[in-house]
Amino acid sequence: MWFELLKAPNPYGATWASLTKEQYYQMNDTDKGNYHDAKKSALIKTMKQLRGHFHDRANINTESPMYNELKHLQEKRNFHGRQADRNRVGNVTYFNLEDEGDNRLINRLRTTPVGEKSQDFTEEEYNAASREEKLNYHKRKSRIDTDDKLGYFREVGRMRKDENYTAPYIPTESRHGQTTSKEEYEKMSDDEKRKFHGRMAVRLNNKFDRDLGNFHRRMYQRLKLGSKLPTFYSSEEEE
Repeated sequence: MWFELLKAPNPYGATWASLTKEQYYQMNDTDKGNYHDAKKSALIKTMKQLRGHFHDRANINTESPMYNELKHLQEKRNFHGRQADRNRVGNVTYFNLEDEGDNRLINRLRTTPVGEKSQDFTEEEYNAASREEKLNYHKRKSRIDTDDKLGYFREVGRMRKDENYTAPYIPTESRHGQTTSKEEYEKMSDDEKRKFHGRMAVRLNNKFDRDLGNFHRRMYQRLKLGSKLPTFYSSEEEE
């Protein structure tokens, strides 16, 4: 059971659950790592039990005591996860959130307290974000299973290479199509059209439809080379 993790003996002969702040800061790094791993594992199991009570995920009362408890547990789980990660790379760790204070990098959560996937930045939120937050946005997107994973990864590289460059917002598009409308396409500059066709070519050639991917590759090359040949929104228009 999950509570056995916290009942395991600590170096002082008691349990991890009863560890005091003073004892924590006297421990070596190995014991600190074991403490944070035990706390994180126990909190994850507790959260899974509470999440089982939320049957209607579409109509969750975010003001309910149980939801607030899950938020609190999620914050503590993330804290102990951060400390375990810091310990593994030899950084200073902290006993609790109060001690940690502002000594942390706050990342956007991938899941809500009840375990649903969190909505990432909208274009409006992205444009209002700092450069560091924008870089973290592209890092997140390049690590998780998005349709334009490679595009996000490239933008991370450009931002790291050139401190004056800020990557544009890249919305996640449908796995089996494109969310950019024909009307939006026709209003694009040639450079925006080139980027659009480039994204679609990579996605479709690598994963789904090579014929359609080759269409976007042709359009991309025409725009890249400044060809006088026309470009089209869709393969149907080209025909």
